[in-house]
Amino acid sequence: MSLGWKPMSQPAKPIHLRSPGDDLLESWKQIAGYLRRDVRTVQRWERLEGLPIHRHLHSKISSVHAFKSEIDAWCLQRGSRPLPPPAPRRSRLIFGAVAVFAALAGALVLPRLWKPTSPSDVLARRVWQGPGVHRFGSISPDGLRLAYEDSETQDLAVLHVPSGKSARLTHKPPKARIGSAHNPVFSPDGRWIAYLWDLAGPSELRITARDGASTRVLASFPSWVRLFDWSPDGKHLLAMLPQRPGYQLVSIDAASGQLQVWKQWNGLAIRNACFLPNRPALTAVYDLPKSLSMDQADIVLHSLSPIASQSTLVSHEGADALLGCTPDGRILYACDRTGSLDAWILHPAETAASRDRLVLKQIGWVWPSKFSRSGTFFYGQTQSTTDVYMAALDLDGIITQQPRSVTGRDLGANRFPDWSPTGDSFLFASFAGSNSTHPTTRVFARSLSLGPRRSILVSLLHPETIRWDTDGRSLLVSATHPVSGNGLYRVDLAGQISPLSMPAKDSQIVLDGTAGAAGQLLYYRIRQAGVEPGSLFLKKLPSGPQRLISSSVYRYSLAPSGRIAYSTFDDNNEYIRVIPALGKPPVQIHSEPRQGRIVSVAWTRDESAILYAKKGSLWMIPASGGAVKQLSLQMEGLRDLRVNPSSDHILFTAGSSDHGELWALENILPPTR
Repeated sequence: MSLGWKPMSQPAKPIHLRSPGDDLLESWKQIAGYLRRDVRTVQRWERLEGLPIHRHLHSKISSVHAFKSEIDAWCLQRGSRPLPPPAPRRSRLIFGAVAVFAALAGALVLPRLWKPTSPSDVLARRVWQGPGVHRFGSISPDGLRLAYEDSETQDLAVLHVPSGKSARLTHKPPKARIGSAHNPVFSPDGRWIAYLWDLAGPSELRITARDGASTRVLASFPSWVRLFDWSPDGKHLLAMLPQRPGYQLVSIDAASGQLQVWKQWNGLAIRNACFLPNRPALTAVYDLPKSLSMDQADIVLHSLSPIASQSTLVSHEGADALLGCTPDGRILYACDRTGSLDAWILHPAETAASRDRLVLKQIGWVWPSKFSRSGTFFYGQTQSTTDVYMAALDLDGIITQQPRSVTGRDLGANRFPDWSPTGDSFLFASFAGSNSTHPTTRVFARSLSLGPRRSILVSLLHPETIRWDTDGRSLLVSATHPVSGNGLYRVDLAGQISPLSMPAKDSQIVLDGTAGAAGQLLYYRIRQAGVEPGSLFLKKLPSGPQRLISSSVYRYSLAPSGRIAYSTFDDNNEYIRVIPALGKPPVQIHSEPRQGRIVSVAWTRDESAILYAKKGSLWMIPASGGAVKQLSLQMEGLRDLRVNPSSDHILFTAGSSDHGELWALENILPPTR
C-alpha cells in the first residue's frame, strides 16, 4: 500500500473553550470553602453521599480536585443548593442532626446516582448527556474535553465536559455530501487531536490543534482506516487498515507519516487497541478475534523490540473486549465469564491466577473513550428508542388502527421490518446485546396476529437492509461478510449465506436488495461510502449482467406490477419519480424545496398512490402526481415504510438513537503513596 504524506495548512475557525480555571477546586480546603463547610464534613459527604471528588492518583493520596459545576449538580440532586452559611455555635447540634438525617437520605438516593461496584470504592457516574453524538471519540488527558463526531454535520467537535458546551473544529459546508470525521484521539500532552477524515472511500489522517487553529494532513489512504491510539511519547499513532481478505495493525510516525506493519490477519476486525505505557519498548494491546465468530476474541500483548513478540493475556470461550490501557500500565477489559459482560482489570506482569480483578458488574457494550492521566476511565453509551411499529391505513390514507410496537421486547434495538410475500407474517432485526464493531444480529419472524417469535441468526456485520425473498424461505441482506466483505447476500432460514452481488471497489457499498418477477430479478443500489444518492441496478438471477436503471436514487419501492417509485435530491430540492416499466424513462411526480430528506417511499396496496416519510411525518401522493396529503401519523424518526400486500396494515421504524451519555469510572487504580 502506498502511503503519501504532505503537510497541510488549512484556514480553520478557531474555537475558544471556557477555561477550566474558574471551575476547578484544587484541594480539600478549597472544596470545603466553596461548600461553606469544614473539611471533615466534606470528606464525610464524599464517603457517604457520593460528593464528586477526583483524586490525582499519581500524587499523594490527599491530592484531590473537584469541579464547581459537578458539585452544583450534586447539591441540586441532593436538594440543598444553595447551602446556608455556617450555623451559630449553639445551633450546631441541630445542624448535626440534620446532617445525620441527610446522610441517611443520601444512602437511599445513592444507588440512583452511582452504579454499585466491587470493590465498593470504584464509582461509575454519568458526567454528561445530550443529543447529537454520532460516534464517541476520546477524552483529553486532563479529563476535561471529549473529541467526537457531531451527528448532524459529521464534523469533528469537542465537548467541554464540566460545562457541557460543545464547539466544532471542522466546518463542512451545509450541503456538502462528502466528508466526515472519525476516531479522534488526543495527543498525550492534550495539545493535538489526530482524526480520520472520510472522503467517501479515500481517507485522510489529519492532525489539528486542540482549538482547531491549525491542521495538516499526515497521510492519505485509498480506503477507510480505523484510528485507535497515540503512543505515550507522542511519536506514533496506532491504526487498522483493511487488507482484503483481512486487516493490518500498523503504527504511523506522527511526524513523517511512515507506516510500520505490526500484524496482518484474515477474518474479523479488532474492536479496540491501545499503546501500553511504562514499557521499555513500544507495546500494543488489542482484542484479536479467534475465528469468524462475532464474539470470541483473545486479548493480545504485542511488542516490536528487540524482536517482534506477542502473548495472549485473556482467552476464554465467551466474549472479550479491550476497553483501554491505564496510565500505570494495566489493562481494562470486558468479559462475560460470569454470565454478564463485566469490566475487569489486570497487570501484564502479574502471573497469579487472581491477577484479574473485577471492577464493575454489567458494564455492557460501551464506546471506550480512554483514560485520563489521573486514572479515570471514560466511556460512552447511546440511548436508543428505535423500535418497529404496526398501524392500519386504508386506501384513502385514513389511519384506522393506531401504531403499536410489535417486537415484544428490546425497545431501542429493533428495525428493518418487512412483510412476507403473502402478508401473513413479518420480520424485523434486533440488535440487542450488540456493540459498534461486532454486532450480533438476530432476525425475528412473527405472525400478523403477533404470535411467538421465530429467530434467525444472521452472521453478517453492519447490515444496511434486510428483506424477505420472494419465496418466503430466505432473506436478502445487504451487509459485510467477515471474509468476502460488503455485498448483497441471500441467507436461508438455517443461516446459510450465499453472495448475490458484490461491489467493484472497496469504496462502494451494495444495499437495498429487493427481489422481483417471482425471484428472477434482483434490484439493488450501489453508492460510494459516505455519499448519497446512489445508483439503482438490476440483475437477472442467477448470474446475469448488471444493468443500470437510474444513477440518482436515495430510497425506492418496487410495486408488484414492476413499477418503481423512488426519492432523490440535489443541493436545492427533493424529488419523487416513477419508472412506469423497465426501459422507460422516469416520470417526476413531485418536487419540493430541500428541508429534510424523504427517508422512505412505499406503494399503496392497489398502486394508486405512493406513501413517503419525511421529518417524522407520513405523506401520500397519487401515483400519477398531483396534490400531496399529510396523514395523521407522526412519530419521531419515522422511516422503513412497508405496506402489507394483502391487508391495510403497514410496518415502519420510529425512534432516535443519537442521544449520548458520557460516563466516568473512578478509583479503578490503587492510590500511590
